[in-house]
Amino acid sequence: MKKINIIKKQTQDYEKSLSSIIKKVEESKHKAITTVNKFLIELYWFIGETIINLQEKSKWGDAVVEKLSQDLKTKYPDMNGFSIRNLWNMKRFYETYRECKKLQAVLAEIGWTNNVIILEKTKTIEEKEFYLKMCLKEKWSSRDLLRQIDSAYYERFMLSQKPGKLMKIEKDKLAIPVDDIHRHLKDEYILEFLDLTKILNL
Repeated sequence: MKKINIIKKQTQDYEKSLSSIIKKVEESKHKAITTVNKFLIELYWFIGETIINLQEKSKWGDAVVEKLSQDLKTKYPDMNGFSIRNLWNMKRFYETYRECKKLQAVLAEIGWTNNVIILEKTKTIEEKEFYLKMCLKEKWSSRDLLRQIDSAYYERFMLSQKPGKLMKIEKDKLAIPVDDIHRHLKDEYILEFLDLTKILNL
């Protein structure tokens, strides 16, 4: 009987320890992804600001974007993040939010793909703020975000008599698995930034 109790305690201690390790692994992964994402967004902000400065202060035209793209891709050939289109996105990103101090901290909390979707598919700064904060609050993936924008969630929210109830309905539709709390930060740009795409065969 005593031996059975010892084995039972060992099993309980092991399961508890395993659970704590798994929890720590997930927390560490989330912190790592969040940190890398923050640096990536800061980099893209800097590039957008640099393009603006070259155009406004050094009198470069639109050709500077193509030249930067060519030179950066030569230096970093495996990074699609330096395409001409994405550099234009960085310029728009900086232009859109440089006067909006209250949103700048939020920008680095969501992935670049979600930031671009919001840039391209919303019209007003109020609508952008809404989707930025909802991405952060509800941990929306890019697919989730597109679905919500395409369903006019912002407009429905603004018109709703009971916005809290509407938010709960939408949240229930997009329930997030416990082991996927950082899905809103899963972004190919992060992998490219860290030169991991080849290693992971992505």
